[in-house]
Amino acid sequence: MEEAGDGDGEGVLARVVKRATTYALLGATAITAIAPIAYAADHPATTPPAHQELLEHELADDYRIDLGDYEIRLPKEMVLPAEGGAYDRDDALDKYVEQGQYVRSWQRIPTDSPLRDGGLGKYHVPEEVAEELYALEKKAPDLAHVEVIGKSGLGNPIYAIRIGSDARVKDREARTEVLLVGQFHAREAIAVEVPLDVAKTMVDGYGKDAYITKLVDSRDTWIIPSFNTDGGMIVAEQVRRYGDSDHRKNARDNSELVEEGNWAERSSSLHGVDLNRNFSEAWGKPGASGNYWHQTYRGPEAMSEQETTAMAEFVAEHDFKGTLAFHSYGGEYQYAPDYTTEDGEREELYRAIGNGMRELMERPYDVMHGGRTALASGTYTDWADSKGMLAYTVELEGGGGWGNTFTQFNPDEEDIDDVVDNNLPAVLWFIEMMDDPEQVLDK
Repeated sequence: MEEAGDGDGEGVLARVVKRATTYALLGATAITAIAPIAYAADHPATTPPAHQELLEHELADDYRIDLGDYEIRLPKEMVLPAEGGAYDRDDALDKYVEQGQYVRSWQRIPTDSPLRDGGLGKYHVPEEVAEELYALEKKAPDLAHVEVIGKSGLGNPIYAIRIGSDARVKDREARTEVLLVGQFHAREAIAVEVPLDVAKTMVDGYGKDAYITKLVDSRDTWIIPSFNTDGGMIVAEQVRRYGDSDHRKNARDNSELVEEGNWAERSSSLHGVDLNRNFSEAWGKPGASGNYWHQTYRGPEAMSEQETTAMAEFVAEHDFKGTLAFHSYGGEYQYAPDYTTEDGEREELYRAIGNGMRELMERPYDVMHGGRTALASGTYTDWADSKGMLAYTVELEGGGGWGNTFTQFNPDEEDIDDVVDNNLPAVLWFIEMMDDPEQVLDK
């Protein structure tokens, strides 16, 4: 690309590189295994271009700025404000970097990384999830509608997509609502892929598959593929840099709790709250830790995290009949309650629905009482159950093996589709059954 002068003797590309270098250096230590909390200070949250309502002008291809051992990757569908008509490409890049948008740690990619062109390869990082959801909305605006349900602890959007005919019409006749949520735990990347693919399948199958068409016309299926967006970014960066990540929690800064001189003061696992131990139902009971450094740290109080508060506000606006929370690994359907070994009031119904899903799988999952599997308190499943939903934790298949946490929790890239295909019929049947769940007891 030729540099275009701007009257001060400095070419546009030179200014872009200079600004990009500045932002890259600011983010050089962000979201690594030793300093995830620096991310908040070094990288102000930005909304992906697809959601900036006033931004119109797209660029045709990726733009990369070479920084030696690293490169800055600007987004493929980069857009700029249409204040005075279309910007030329160089000017757009310059203004984009000047705004500080997208020059973030996850785009500072080692040039020799096998993951450099896809975040986590075929796995979707939170930015890519947003782009996929908006692509679905653009593809089928009458069937798919994207909303931001709230912000993460670092101020990043948490995206949900509603799948249903006339999806943009808010005051249409009420329909049975179902909620699918992925990636409560950051390192469980496969938990993003199944709910995301459900959204794609329902949009792509509408008008072609009679069963899917009926579901879309008669249900409102809300899908949040990545609930723990901050944690997801931490994992993406750690895997990119080190080939592994065991980060489970969000990105809460626990620095004030760290004892002076602690060798692990900057450790990734030291920071954050386990979002699946932070919900208000049975919070603080056995099955969660009060220690900030523990992987199941429940937080300083129930609903202390912006993510869980956002979920509570979102659920309060709806009448969800059932919900699936996707995790990995284990190959199990775990149903409420999680905090006790005692049966819940709907034990029989939970087992019946779980067995119905199991029967539709090529590799069936075990149907298990959550609390008798392992006690856990403050979980989303128990909280959702207390709100009247039928709630399951879906423990997807992992990658197996030992020595690498990320590959232990997540299948190889070439096996993602196989895991999705194994779960898809069961998930669609669950959505169908939420119109009248107790009908399974009559069979």
